Amino acid sequence: MKKNIGSLNLSNLKVMPDLSPTSALSYIIGVILGDGCVYKHEATYKVVLRAKDKIFVESFRHALSEINLNPSPITLVWNEGWALFDVAAYSKAFGVWFKGLTLKDIKEIADKFPTSFIKGFYESEGSVSKCSYIDKRNMKRYTKYCLEFSNSNLELLRLVKSLLAKLKLEMRINGPYRYRRSGYISKYGREPEYHLRTHRKTMIDHFLEMVKPGIRHESEHRGG
Repeated sequence: MKKNIGSLNLSNLKVMPDLSPTSALSYIIGVILGDGCVYKHEATYKVVLRAKDKIFVESFRHALSEINLNPSPITLVWNEGWALFDVAAYSKAFGVWFKGLTLKDIKEIADKFPTSFIKGFYESEGSVSKCSYIDKRNMKRYTKYCLEFSNSNLELLRLVKSLLAKLKLEMRINGPYRYRRSGYISKYGREPEYHLRTHRKTMIDHFLEMVKPGIRHESEHRGG
């Protein structure tokens, strides 16, 4: 018979994930370093992702299954008027292991499966945008593209930059940027962000072809 601590199934405490370096594990780490999180939950650890893109959450859930983490079914939750998809898994072994990772440990796994790590991190922290604008010097309209990763951890972005370079993708880190909207920093405690980006359309196309993200995070802006 399965025992429970409150709503927690004790059988989850004994889940032994496959922590050998694999494409799935590299992807999972990339996601957790972005939108995902791992935290202590009663007698175990909880691995969770909550995002608006169902395809993204499904991809993360599939990767959790591949390393034997037995994730929950995807559920729809509402947060401040936003519809979000949620998936979670419980494992003390995974939580203790992940919390003990150093950047060097992460690099060793990501180096073996760079596209998987980059894909996970992009789906969490990346975007592709297109902006059209008029050059007032000649009154012609131009289109500008941007592939960007944003994060407050400069060393992490440097790792991503080195992994991208292995795929012949050269990008630059800019920043730090501070958000100066009224009350923004004090209310949310946000640290300055760094942006890893390129505006080269050929580079962006190469990235999408090599990494094949399940979601594109595309946005389009039209200026006068």
